[in-house]
Amino acid sequence: MKKRTLMTDVEYFDGLTPISRKGYILPYMSNIQLVLQDESGKKENLYIKYDEITEISKLENKSKIELKGDGNLSANRLIIFREIETHNLINKYWAANKKSTIGSIFIKFRNLSNIKKAALAAILAPCTLILILLFFDKSYLLLPLSVDKKFGALVSENLLSNSNVIDNKVILRALENINTRIVPETSSYKYKIKLVKNPAINAFALPDGQIIIFTGLIAASKSPEEIAGVLAHEISHVELRHGIRQLIRVMGISYFTAIVIGVGFEGAEIPETISEIANILIYVKYSQEFEKEADLNAVSLLHEAGISIKGFISFFDRLIHNEKTPEILSWISTHPDNKTRSDYLKEKLKQEKFISGKLISNDNWLAVKKIINNI
Repeated sequence: MKKRTLMTDVEYFDGLTPISRKGYILPYMSNIQLVLQDESGKKENLYIKYDEITEISKLENKSKIELKGDGNLSANRLIIFREIETHNLINKYWAANKKSTIGSIFIKFRNLSNIKKAALAAILAPCTLILILLFFDKSYLLLPLSVDKKFGALVSENLLSNSNVIDNKVILRALENINTRIVPETSSYKYKIKLVKNPAINAFALPDGQIIIFTGLIAASKSPEEIAGVLAHEISHVELRHGIRQLIRVMGISYFTAIVIGVGFEGAEIPETISEIANILIYVKYSQEFEKEADLNAVSLLHEAGISIKGFISFFDRLIHNEKTPEILSWISTHPDNKTRSDYLKEKLKQEKFISGKLISNDNWLAVKKIINNI
């Protein structure tokens, strides 16, 4: 193999020590020769394949080649030099090597017999489907939180326009005090509670952090700790972005993306689209997976806030066994597998290691209940 005349002085870091070794580099089409010299003048030759390179970059007048680490205990290896011609040549060979690697895979596949192609396709098809589904379920991560907030605002405006929203400072202050204690400090949402006059035992959260509570839910409760459990569950739906994930699952990523990116939010503001989004967010039940995630997170939020989950459990059990509770529109009826869920929460209760304090005073809670009963 004929050597190039292009030789460039380099510093080499082996990923094991912070001390560099000096030498020079000779780039070839097939590999890179690195000649290192120690203090005694003894030379060592290293031959580096292009598929060992993870990154080639340039900062001011220095070039950096990053190589895979040499073993599990090694950090990535580095080659530092200044010659621009060497940088361009190595970058060219690296790109050609990557292209040829992909091309060789296709050539090998093309040369297989039809039987082997069919067998390979049968093996790869399920794997491909799994990857597609995994990406689909994680596609919400590509969307900024501003999308959640915009959709929540759109739906709220439409949803509450015909509702009897109660603006009572005593009730709202009590609910906000409970809510503020539960919301995690790291939250990126500004939570706001809206109280709606409706006898249904119901509450739901919109993707932007608005929590809609029906007066029937408070009327059916016995303590602020019971409401805290419901709020923790709804806050969890927001923090885990279940609203946007629900929209993507039901509408499909292509249609959803078309609204967000294609036609834009202006296109989403047409009444038919808003109505469709509202129906999905409010009336289409979350999957058992989402409900379990919200329960797990709710327990964590209550524990972090020093609030016992006893209230959550007692409220839940009472509604399950109360025959007078309207099944349609009740908060509990929208959650699947009630018995399993109740048993799970009771098991979590055994792990509580603290004595929870009062959320609000008995007098304040009685005042809230009295107002609710008179609305």
